Amino acid sequence: MKKMKKVMVVGVLCSLVSAATVFGGWSVATPGDPTAMATDGRLVKASNLGKEAAPQKIGGITYDVDYSNITNANPASHVWPEGKFYTGSDAAIFNLMNTGGLVSEWGPTVMTFTFSGLTVGHDYCFQLLLGGAWGGCSANLYGVKNEYQYVYFSNGSTPKLATFTWTADTASATIWTNAGKNQANHFNLAYALHDTSVPEPVTLLLLGFGGLLGLRRERI
Repeated sequence: MKKMKKVMVVGVLCSLVSAATVFGGWSVATPGDPTAMATDGRLVKASNLGKEAAPQKIGGITYDVDYSNITNANPASHVWPEGKFYTGSDAAIFNLMNTGGLVSEWGPTVMTFTFSGLTVGHDYCFQLLLGGAWGGCSANLYGVKNEYQYVYFSNGSTPKLATFTWTADTASATIWTNAGKNQANHFNLAYALHDTSVPEPVTLLLLGFGGLLGLRRERI
């Protein structure tokens, strides 16, 4: 009986750590601020696509200023000092949301995000914060297998948060956005990629602590 209890405890913990969720495609929401980005799982990479001298931690995510995996990142190609997408008092959020890389039907028309070192079989969540130049602009988003999502900006002051989730079948992946004819401009502001098959460190600590408690109770 004691051995069976130990096996059950370990089995439950492993299930929590490695359980895979079936994902598929894009979803688009209108966030109040970038802290709405999910922080579930292990952060793989996140970047502020605007003007920033050093990494900033916002809403539990550290956004770096490394654009080596991005084509046409255009950091700070557009700056809105008056606060186009955010007018609050938090300086880090103000910068994150009010500086961005341009994607335009007049060029550059495409921005790509390429990731390597992914674990095959793991679930990943990519989130992109983006906004339109003015009301009536739109953007085309493409997932790792060119899964398509159209994003329309009904006004020029409300950003969108686009989420793409998938299960990796290769160790690398590319996600990209473009602007077609009559879509005008959109601005990619920031992104975050999480491996949701791997709990964040705090979750792992809690799981480990729970397992120790369970084993101690079994001994008692």
